Amino acid sequence: MRKKKRNTRMAVKMAVVGTLSLSLLQAPLSGVFAATNSGSAAAVESSAISSSQQGKLDPSQAKVTKEEAEKRMRDLFPMLDGAELRQVEFGHSNVFPPREEAVWNLHWEFRTENGSYGFSTSVDAMTGDVLSYHQPYGVPGFDNQSYYPPKVSKEEAEQIAKDFIAKASSSIDQAELFPADGSMYGMYPQQLFGPVQYYFQYNVLINGIKSQSESLYLTVDGNGDITMYNHSRYQGQYPSPRTSLTAAEAEEKFKSGLGLTLHYVPDDAMYPYNSSTAKWRLAYVPGIIGMNMLDGHTGKFMDYMGADAPTERSYEDIPAGGPGFTAHQGATLTSEQAVAVVTKQFELPEDYTLRNSSLSSYWRQQDVQVWNFYWSKDISSPYGFNEQISAEVDADTGRLLGLNRHSFAYGPGYSQPEVKEATITEQQAKAKALGLIRSLYPNAAQELKLVDLPGAIEGAENSEAKFRYQFQMFYGDHPILNGSASITLDGDGKLYGYNSSVYNTEKLAGQLDGLKAEVTVEEAERTYSDALDVELQYVMIGGYYMDNIFKEPDMKLVYAPVVKGTRGYAMVDAVSGKLLPLYGNPTETAEETIAASDIEGHWANEELTTLLEHGVLKPDADGLLGPNEALRLGDWLNMMGTALYGSNLSYYDQGNEPPFADVPRDSEFAASVQRFVAHGWLERAPEKNLGPEQTLTRQQLAVLLTKMLNYSKLARYMDSDLEIGSLKDAKEIDNIGAAAVVTKLGLLTPSNGRFSPDAAVTKAQAAVIIMRLVTLQGKTDTPLMR
Repeated sequence: MRKKKRNTRMAVKMAVVGTLSLSLLQAPLSGVFAATNSGSAAAVESSAISSSQQGKLDPSQAKVTKEEAEKRMRDLFPMLDGAELRQVEFGHSNVFPPREEAVWNLHWEFRTENGSYGFSTSVDAMTGDVLSYHQPYGVPGFDNQSYYPPKVSKEEAEQIAKDFIAKASSSIDQAELFPADGSMYGMYPQQLFGPVQYYFQYNVLINGIKSQSESLYLTVDGNGDITMYNHSRYQGQYPSPRTSLTAAEAEEKFKSGLGLTLHYVPDDAMYPYNSSTAKWRLAYVPGIIGMNMLDGHTGKFMDYMGADAPTERSYEDIPAGGPGFTAHQGATLTSEQAVAVVTKQFELPEDYTLRNSSLSSYWRQQDVQVWNFYWSKDISSPYGFNEQISAEVDADTGRLLGLNRHSFAYGPGYSQPEVKEATITEQQAKAKALGLIRSLYPNAAQELKLVDLPGAIEGAENSEAKFRYQFQMFYGDHPILNGSASITLDGDGKLYGYNSSVYNTEKLAGQLDGLKAEVTVEEAERTYSDALDVELQYVMIGGYYMDNIFKEPDMKLVYAPVVKGTRGYAMVDAVSGKLLPLYGNPTETAEETIAASDIEGHWANEELTTLLEHGVLKPDADGLLGPNEALRLGDWLNMMGTALYGSNLSYYDQGNEPPFADVPRDSEFAASVQRFVAHGWLERAPEKNLGPEQTLTRQQLAVLLTKMLNYSKLARYMDSDLEIGSLKDAKEIDNIGAAAVVTKLGLLTPSNGRFSPDAAVTKAQAAVIIMRLVTLQGKTDTPLMR
């Protein structure tokens, strides 16, 4: 029994310490099970059903009737006055993973002449708290869009949110409500176009302690209406709030084991693969202790899966020798050739059938084309889930990028397979993994190091014995943040699962070679320690699947590291010595305001400031914006792309080649150009040049704006417009109709009797034009966001 427990812990450790991955940080930070808190100062009724009642839910247990639940929803959300309640369910059906909870699920429908629109809401059957509501869009007669400028400010919206919580979740003591500063909401600026939405997230104090699992998410639109509401709660008992060590003792433990080491870090470590044009920095990143938690009861460090965390990380070189990876030569792989890449390394079970194959840009790096495959077992579970295998293959090089097995079968009639013990030793498995990584990963011996931890995974919890090995990617002497690979073998030493990063060191060399540390590790540790604090929190461990086994949720009392001025974890820039957020945008800390020193007093100050606040424009390293600088065509596309899509600008082009010859997938303009092509505002021409580096002229901009507003046909009709035709430089205008459209809309205006079609557009002028477009929303027949 002891051996099984030890090996299980090894398995958990291996899942988290190979690299500082996002999954490591996020797993426990959102509630997976919904339930009412039961440990607050004033205890409330819980919707959790006792173990003796599992599988025996019936409406008689409810303290709130379904009629009361319906009335509550209609009273709180006036939009539902026009909806018909089609069905009411007690408890959850078709929910994965299955759970028992006293909840009323209400299914609504809006009927129109052309069809119907359906959506669902839920209400706690014990307390009457609203658990979920999301206002549907597209329902005729209910499209009350709140475009810029909003009727309510963010401060006013926040008060509306708090007042609404008091009514919708009356079981919560308002004194125990606090903003969730580390939430994703607000980490990135909202796009300017589309409905104005203010996002708020709150957590609830349990026993006077923050609980990340007791969450309230709200959206208030620019009109002051609640458009989304979600109340997540933990189902279970909270542990005692008493700790075995003080906050000061916990803080000293963290500071003494920071383990800062130099890493290469992309400018957005949370989404490092979205663009191959990421900017890189050299930074000191905390080690294992700095990235884990301290158990408030045992005083031991624990990882985010609840296991004891090691105190340090070490690496082993991958020995050279043996067959290495050989890239495919010639034309892009066919689907059959790509499947052969998978089956060369992996033995597909006979009872699995290929369900889907597709060729597309890789989700992690757009300039890589991949074949995506999905196989599933012929027998599905009663709930519609089954056992699946997925794989990704580089369509050009023939490199296997990922192989994953998912077993979601459960429910009546399903039995867990018998435990299968390993037939090889851990030493043999390690040798097998090292051989595999050399054949799967290009230049593995030069770029990767094995994370020096045991690889055995005990079979008792996983149906069969497995071995997992993690590899960290290095460039020179320093690791690359989130650059990693992992191999999982079954108990016979056969490949079971594989994942790898796709950083191309040849492309990165130009950036990384020039990065040198100017700050010592001692200086970095002082900076980090000065900002480091600890916070006592309730954090849920589990509530997810690992190795196809559901890990039951377990609430823990922990001391979590908190770094002032950042949203969670931090790093120290090895050049500037600044403390920056590790995840999210590290350009600024949360306490700094994005501003530009050269726009004060400028005639377009208001518009430029608004674009700065929304992330459409960013000052340079000296804090200068250059408002009078001429824009390139690509600059305009990037500004509009960010204004339209905010942080979601990246677009995964499904084409086999870039839309223009001079806009490759690693271009700084690629994402915006792809968005414009997708909208039909630019016409794809892979054999032609777009000219994104050329200066943008007023008449070019007039044509682009006309296309964006879907007025190109109208522009042709207005090609003989008298107002534009009478201008002094009318003969110099190539598209009179486009000039007429943008002039009558007030987007571009003549000056001194001239349109000045060949004049360059400055950054300030572009800012004003974008804000004019923003205020046009809802006033034209075709919205930009559609």
